[in-house]
Amino acid sequence: MKKLIGFWIGMAMAAAAMAVDGVPVPAVQWFINPATGKLVGYHNIVTHHDDAAFAGTATNNNASAGDVGEVIASTIATGSSVSLSTGTPANVTSVSLTAGDWDCTGVVDYTFGGTTSYTQVAQGISTTSATLGAQDTYTQFETVAAVPTAAFDPAWAVPTVRQSLAGTTTVYLVAKGTFTVSTLKAYGTIRCRRMR
Repeated sequence: MKKLIGFWIGMAMAAAAMAVDGVPVPAVQWFINPATGKLVGYHNIVTHHDDAAFAGTATNNNASAGDVGEVIASTIATGSSVSLSTGTPANVTSVSLTAGDWDCTGVVDYTFGGTTSYTQVAQGISTTSATLGAQDTYTQFETVAAVPTAAFDPAWAVPTVRQSLAGTTTVYLVAKGTFTVSTLKAYGTIRCRRMR
């Protein structure tokens, strides 16, 4: 075992280089992670080539926590819908993200009371509880006073919003409606993928 570890450490120290189209590119460097005892590879591609790509997964598995591609999501079903008050943003659901660079998006579904008349709905991604975020972090729909079709729950998509985080942060899926007469509830999904 010591010989094997020494071999890989030696390869890391050698840091042999390869070339793509004649441009030197550092080869993979290997080292033993002292916390896990696992062999870890690190490479730094400094140029792009159409024939040089990172292989994706070949099955329906998930990226591990902390790895690029990690997905964290939360879904609230219709039976657990959040009741809205007119003109007041509310949290539909949220996720806790660790430090890193994430892309977050989502969908908000609305359940209208049988006689509810509405003029606006807005939905978005925010790091502030029960608050719509800045420009282009939410979508908004306005209409003349309308009573939606009974038993039909419209859904509105939320923009993809980058979250560049220095520490663990809660990210919220927020909804707001302007309505009269009856009730309005919201449910839906927030989904975030680690980009780096």
